[in-house]
Amino acid sequence: MTAKPIIAATAACLALAACSKGEPPAGGEASAGASRQADVAAKSNEIPAAMQGRWGLAAADCASAGAEGLLEIGPMNLRFHESIARLMNVADESKTHIKGSFSWSGEGSDWDGAAALDLRDGGRTLVLTAQGANAAPGPQTFSRCQ
Repeated sequence: MTAKPIIAATAACLALAACSKGEPPAGGEASAGASRQADVAAKSNEIPAAMQGRWGLAAADCASAGAEGLLEIGPMNLRFHESIARLMNVADESKTHIKGSFSWSGEGSDWDGAAALDLRDGGRTLVLTAQGANAAPGPQTFSRCQ
């Protein structure tokens, strides 16, 4: 007769253990997992909205649609006078920075290369640093077109 309470207690403990197996342990692991999920969700694989629009190497570039120093940025591409760069993969991103790989085409050539875009001066200045076969040497600084 004394075996029944022990069996009942053991069954209750096993039921409790089975229920808690699927829950993450309290503390660091649970919060680290949630943080990783938030970081993954934050990557949009698009160029940040604050960077999109028209940019000129010089003020005069903004006045003409065909200007050589005009850069038009959309959610997935960079459009220049004679070339376009399509965003393929985002490596690093925030509201004011994006770094990724781009597929470029223009002037009879196609190439792949990395590029980084950085917003400065409260969103009035954009610095483009491209790498690859036909990339401009060094960073290029653009001003937002009005």
